[in-house]
Amino acid sequence: EDDDQVVLRLYEIAGGEQRVSLTPALPVCEAWETNMLERNPAPVAVKDNRLEFRFRAFEIKTLKMRLG
Repeated sequence: EDDDQVVLRLYEIAGGEQRVSLTPALPVCEAWETNMLERNPAPVAVKDNRLEFRFRAFEIKTLKMRLG
């Protein structure tokens, strides 16, 4: 790719709204939620190497993370 970011694609399979807490094994210094084409980034808060966000039923999310 064109940058040093890691892309993670996630999806909700239970059919309901979910709150998610993701703690990657590698340190994350910045994260963004993007569209499926990895455009239109919106910041995702990273606190203590943890990302928290919500899913709607059957939603697909794309996250870009800069490791650090």
